[in-house]
Amino acid sequence: MAKTATLLDLESLADESLEDIAEAPEYINPPAGDYILRSVSGEIRTYEEDNGTKKQSIRVVLAVKEALELVSDEPPVPEGSLFSLSFQGTKEGLGAFKRELRKMTGEESLPAMTLNEYFQMLETELEFQGRISYRKFKDKEYINLRIL
Repeated sequence: MAKTATLLDLESLADESLEDIAEAPEYINPPAGDYILRSVSGEIRTYEEDNGTKKQSIRVVLAVKEALELVSDEPPVPEGSLFSLSFQGTKEGLGAFKRELRKMTGEESLPAMTLNEYFQMLETELEFQGRISYRKFKDKEYINLRIL
């Protein structure tokens, strides 16, 4: 279930303090290493490829809770930093999504549920340990998450 944004009348807020507005977390590419992560949300994403073909994928947003061990000397990212994983809108992509969600829950199997119910499950902030690495494909770098 996608969250909807509330439109504000910014002109009426122009002279108001922004003290009560929480700063949004940053989307980052965390350095390779082992982390404690938590789920934030899941959604169906529709996009158009360069050739005009419309496609869909599942987007899962995750947050860094704690960096346990990093591969490089890069500093750890701040707690709450966000990143996302995508699963293709194919039978294989749905299968990979279910496999990774099952690992996030730590269960032997997932109950039979709809995609929206699985997205609601992701919003419950599942906590799990994962190893982040990167792979290159066609000159593009992709994040790879292995749930431990």
